[in-house]
Amino acid sequence: MKGHIYRRGCKCKRKKCTCGSKWAFMIDIGIDPVTGKRKQKGKGGFRTKQEAEAAAATLIYEVEEGINVEETKQTFSAFSTEWLTIYRDSKDVKPGTIRVRLHEIGKLMPYFAQLKLKDITRKKYQDALNDLKEKGYSDSTMEGIHRTGRMIFRKALEMEIIKKDPTEYAYLKKDKKTIEQLEEEEVPKYLEKEELFLFLKVANEQGLELDHLMFLILSYTGIRVGELVALKWKDVDFKNHTISITKTYYNPNNNTLEYQLVTPKTRKSRRKIIVDEEVNRRFEGT
Repeated sequence: MKGHIYRRGCKCKRKKCTCGSKWAFMIDIGIDPVTGKRKQKGKGGFRTKQEAEAAAATLIYEVEEGINVEETKQTFSAFSTEWLTIYRDSKDVKPGTIRVRLHEIGKLMPYFAQLKLKDITRKKYQDALNDLKEKGYSDSTMEGIHRTGRMIFRKALEMEIIKKDPTEYAYLKKDKKTIEQLEEEEVPKYLEKEELFLFLKVANEQGLELDHLMFLILSYTGIRVGELVALKWKDVDFKNHTISITKTYYNPNNNTLEYQLVTPKTRKSRRKIIVDEEVNRRFEGT
């Protein structure tokens, strides 16, 4: 691989430089596929010739091993927009998930928006996480923000836009829970059989139309509310006593006229549920 070491800007006509010019290098790194001309890469500002030679040797090694990355000047704001499009188009992502990712990106924007990706260090990223935690965000919210941050920077690393992932060794500060909080978490939250019977009885006697049926289905099948609302009659098989879950209800703006029926969050969520005979009878009676 061709290249040379030289003093940049030296105007001395003698062998020994007296003007104090710094050392630099210029290396051929391949051929431009568009123009067919050779591509060169160089760097200057070295105090000694040995420093320039060492840097040149590192570059030659990276080029020969195919690990040389040409970092871009793209900002976090610009790349996060590009990443969101890639994320949406390359995965079976629901509108609600995109909405969450946008919200989480928004939390990182005040820290990184106009910074170049290559200038966001591990310390800057960790400081941002620490500051967000100091603002009172919960552990689950912080986990979501950090998860989105990792996906963005890992994609940038994969696309060879940056050399290092600033999220690699980042950590999240956790809330310290009291004994009372830990004890509350251990208490299971469910209705006893007698309590459920009374609840369904009241819903049947005093509830609105279909209240009892809806609560009965939720209680006996374990399906989500969004899945229940999205059910159509064709999803119910009265003969085999099953309900097919193939879609869910999405309405972030709570507008009854502007809703979407989307596929369930995961493949496992698409399922067929065997229904208790009592639920089936109630269905048939509607």
